[in-house]
Amino acid sequence: MNNGMSAWNAKGNFLTRNLEVPAWLSTLAGIALVLGTVIENRPLSIWLVIIIIVLMVLWLFLRQRSYAAMFKDITLAGLPGYTIHLSYVPKNITPKLLPVASEQGKSLMDTPTDGVGMITSVAGNLVFYSGEQEVNSFLRPIRLTYNFTPVDEQKLLDRRNVLNQDINLIPVYLYTYTPKNKEELTVWKPFQNFSIDKDARTFTIEFQFWGDQPLGAGTKP
Repeated sequence: MNNGMSAWNAKGNFLTRNLEVPAWLSTLAGIALVLGTVIENRPLSIWLVIIIIVLMVLWLFLRQRSYAAMFKDITLAGLPGYTIHLSYVPKNITPKLLPVASEQGKSLMDTPTDGVGMITSVAGNLVFYSGEQEVNSFLRPIRLTYNFTPVDEQKLLDRRNVLNQDINLIPVYLYTYTPKNKEELTVWKPFQNFSIDKDARTFTIEFQFWGDQPLGAGTKP
């Protein structure tokens, strides 16, 4: 189990990673637009804009090839009903899902929580390896997407009816730590930054630090 995790805002990182262009290209595009409005030589201004567009397309193409050479996408089958998809996984890293026995799953559901109302499900126990060595940190964020199920949604509705207040479904992970001068504690905690696609029934998180830890769904509060 891990002793530290940093989750990134999934939507924000998606935009900066996939749509951001280098500063020099942005500057050239701005210059081209300005020149296009002040230069009387229309053909010249048009050629400047065309050159900028070609440079941007070339940059995006090379960026995609670089991604294909350095990273991979992987889909893993979690516990029954759950699928875990990973993007931007370094080529030398292998993610694995450790088995979770039925009795262990029940025990995990009863584990204390911190910042989580109740646990609705355990999706799997995700670990990363480089060869035989477990890997806990990465140079750039990995994107994790996994689903929740109608069972999770039903448990959410049941809890709303019991507490009679607004309650949301959230992604959670198991966190183990040792308080000063105390015994080791294990609790479920919520990911700090995430996005939810309610139509697809998925959570998306980005992280740079990970350990041997189960993940799943829970409620807040």
